[in-house]
Amino acid sequence: MKKNVLIMMALIASAFVILGCGSSKKTVSQQTLPQSGNYSDPFGPTTRTPLFRPSDENYWYEVGIASGPKARMGQVRIEALRNAQALVREEMQHAYQGKVKELSNMAGDNIDTDYQNKATAIGTKTIDVIVNNTNPIDEISNMDEKGNVTFYRLICISKKETAQKIAKAMSEDKDLRSNFKEEDLRKSMEEGFAKSQN
Repeated sequence: MKKNVLIMMALIASAFVILGCGSSKKTVSQQTLPQSGNYSDPFGPTTRTPLFRPSDENYWYEVGIASGPKARMGQVRIEALRNAQALVREEMQHAYQGKVKELSNMAGDNIDTDYQNKATAIGTKTIDVIVNNTNPIDEISNMDEKGNVTFYRLICISKKETAQKIAKAMSEDKDLRSNFKEEDLRKSMEEGFAKSQN
């Protein structure tokens, strides 16, 4: 009797192991990136987010992702947009900070930290307005078997328009206007932003 119980327990345990190892779930809507040349990723094949588009010399692109229960679908959708906006804001501010440092170096000794702080504040405020008023250009959603929904929302922001708006805002400040012409500033930022690509 004792032997039969042990055999039954061993069979049950092995059934759990077999079932656990055999159930693999795949994520939906992920594209495997092609491997180039002899390169082999040590972490296995890499995947792209649905709707992924790399930033180029004209636009910043970012995809926001959010998941949640179907009952909160509207909130999840908004959260995906906010996530995309946060990602693009970070990328834009990084590119802008590089331009502020470069312009400060070009202007020489007559530029102090007050100038840099003011230029940074104006640029950050302008970027925030641009990003907060950005809407998705594309979106997709997936629902899993448990009723959870995932949204992917793609946003796009023009680098040229961003440079124009920041240059205009900076030229409206009398302290900053005395150091740079709006046209030169806009052109310099357009060139710098065009180089920032992911």
